[in-house]
Amino acid sequence: MAAGTYSSPFAHCSDGYIDLLFLKDNGRISALSVLLDLENGNFVKHKYMEYKKVKAFRVEPTGEQKGIFSLDGEKMDQTAILVESHRGLLHFFCPKP
Repeated sequence: MAAGTYSSPFAHCSDGYIDLLFLKDNGRISALSVLLDLENGNFVKHKYMEYKKVKAFRVEPTGEQKGIFSLDGEKMDQTAILVESHRGLLHFFCPKP
């Protein structure tokens, strides 16, 4: 993602939630319009976008077909994945600018 992209305009680093976004099946032209609105954060207003704040989610492969998918750029065997938010688990200390 580019530096000026608003990929999760409602996210807050200390709210304890994961911002989960779904792009519903809507065709290539509509998907392109959603991607073009990433620059200003308006993509979440599209009728094909679903935006949820969750504490955890699970991704499970369906069917018998084997495959590989990418999670944050890392190639992984196709397996179930659980993602959870643990509020307050890490503390960051940054110098004042």
